Amino acid sequence: MPASAALHAVRRTPRDEAIVAVAVALRLQNQNITHARVAIGGLGSTPARCLDAEQALTGNPHNAANTARAAAAAAAAAGSHSDYRGSSEYRHAMASVLTERALSTLAPATNS
Repeated sequence: MPASAALHAVRRTPRDEAIVAVAVALRLQNQNITHARVAIGGLGSTPARCLDAEQALTGNPHNAANTARAAAAAAAAAGSHSDYRGSSEYRHAMASVLTERALSTLAPATNS
C-alpha cells in the first residue's frame, strides 16, 4: 500500500506566507484510494481538513472525475476571508486549483 503526499501553495513571493495552501495525503491500492487526507490553509484562521474532499476520494479510483469532485469540494469549503493578499473568491478558486494539482502530482489521473 504505497502512500504519498503533496503540498501546493500560492505565495506572492517565495519568502511570503502562503495565501492558500493545500496538503494531500493518499494511500493507494490497485489504483483505488483507500485513505485520503486533504487539509487547506488560508481559508480560515487555521488550516483545517476538508472532509468533503476526503469523502470524494476515499474508496474510489484515482482518476480525473474523482480529482475534479475533490477539487470542487475544496472550493466549497467553509470559511474564508479577504485581505490585501487575496479575496475570499480568489482563495476558494485557488483551493480548488491547488487540490487538483496536488492530486495530479501524486499519481497520474486517467480519463475514466
